[in-house]
Amino acid sequence: LTTGTLENNQYKKIIQQNQVDGVILLNSSNYLEVLDTCRNHNIALIGIGTGFQKYANSENKLETPIISIDNITAGKNAAAFLHRKNVKNLLFFSAKGIQSFTDRLLGFETYAKENGLPLKKYFLATQSYNSHLYVKDAFELISQLDIPDFSSVGIFFSYDDIGLGIYKFFEKNFKQLHC
Repeated sequence: LTTGTLENNQYKKIIQQNQVDGVILLNSSNYLEVLDTCRNHNIALIGIGTGFQKYANSENKLETPIISIDNITAGKNAAAFLHRKNVKNLLFFSAKGIQSFTDRLLGFETYAKENGLPLKKYFLATQSYNSHLYVKDAFELISQLDIPDFSSVGIFFSYDDIGLGIYKFFEKNFKQLHC
């Protein structure tokens, strides 16, 4: 099991020395490098995560199984969970341009529309996976909201670290919050 970023490419040494029968690779920016190393040494490879989807239609067609989350369904399920908590309004916080976040929003929007729930979307300025910047951007957006009572509001954050950071803030300042 590797992210393909072991120090000094240790994963390559392990594969080259036939110390493993297979590799389970978590989302990795150097997927193709790991794939080539496994191919060259006849080692089975399984990819886990949505990051591998971009290779599905590339010239390096995937020749390995990929296990990935269905982000659209995840968004629908999140909205349904909040709805079951009797929220009357939904807020969605996300960054733009990250496909998994866009898919989660699509599911969230679909559920809200199908169930007549008002939805407000807020997009953060941060365009990377830097959780500290996300939380900072989210705080700035939330501080501008004019919501006197958060007890009937359900909030979805497209990134776990944002949600946890903001939840801790709200937990201290409001009696009831649904995230």
